[in-house]
This record gives sequence, C-alpha cells and structure tokens, in this order.
Amino acid sequence: MDQDKLATILKNHKLWLEGNTDKNWADLWGADLRKENLRWANLRGADLWGANLWGADLLGADLSGADLRCTNLRGTNLMGADLRKTKYGVLNLLQTNWGNLSDTLTLELMRHDAELCRTEAMNNWALSGGSCPFSDMERGFHFVENKEIWKPGSPRLRGIELLLALANEKEISL
Repeated sequence: MDQDKLATILKNHKLWLEGNTDKNWADLWGADLRKENLRWANLRGADLWGANLWGADLLGADLSGADLRCTNLRGTNLMGADLRKTKYGVLNLLQTNWGNLSDTLTLELMRHDAELCRTEAMNNWALSGGSCPFSDMERGFHFVENKEIWKPGSPRLRGIELLLALANEKEISL
C-alpha cells in the first residue's frame, strides 16, 4: 500500500476513535500490507479482513476488536500486540506468533514441539544448554520458549482444544 495513503488512513482512524465523526475508521479490507512497519499502530476496531500482513511488524499494536479473519499472518510480528476481542479465523491462529504465554500454555506448546523434534533434543536444549532444536526446522507454533519450565511429557491439549485455549488466553474472538 502507498505510504501516504496508509498514513492518512491511520490518522483518520485515530481521529475517528477520538470521536470525530467526519473521519472514517480504518477500512483496510483486503489491503496489501506486506512487510509494513505498523509498530505501536492503533488499529483498534479496524477492518483488516482479507488483508495481506505477511511479514508485517505489528509489535505492540492495538488490534483490539479488529477483524483479522482471512488475513495472511505468515511471519507477522504480533509480539506485545493487544489482541483482545479480535476476530480471527482458525487458520489465522496457526500462523500467529503468540509471544509470551502463561507457563501452562508455554509448556504445552513446548511439548508439541518435542513431538516434532523428539524429547531428547528438547532435553538437550533445555537441560544441557544445547542448541535450540528449531534453529534448522519449522516448528508447529511460534511463541517465546522458557527453558526453566521444561518438563518432558505428552501434550494435554490437541486440535481445536489447544487453539481455543490460546485464543482464550489472548482474549481473541473466533
């Protein structure tokens, strides 16, 4: 998207959020926002349905109440973003970088990762200071790991139950 057009949309959205009814909310339906720097952007309630956010940087962005259904979130940085009441599709959840999670869900996702790379590799990484087993392979979920809480075991949540737990923790509407 043209930088000037995006800046105008974001400026008008900010004014709309402040109560200026002469300005429009951010309608970014289907917008091409690949690799855009949207750090700390206020996109609360914005329509991003079907937008291409591949590789975009949304660090710390306010996406509360935004519509992210059918968006491409592959490689998108959502660390620290406010995702409360955001509308997501299930496929979006699989592409999301979850950032920091509770210890319970972090361990759960680490156990899912261990199924991909084998528990021995996770033990070596977490307990012996070895290299991260995911430096050379695709992982199942993207999140901030925590070596200190690693305990071998089978994941307790699978499929939709896991996705619902993640969405619930981040207060995301499906």
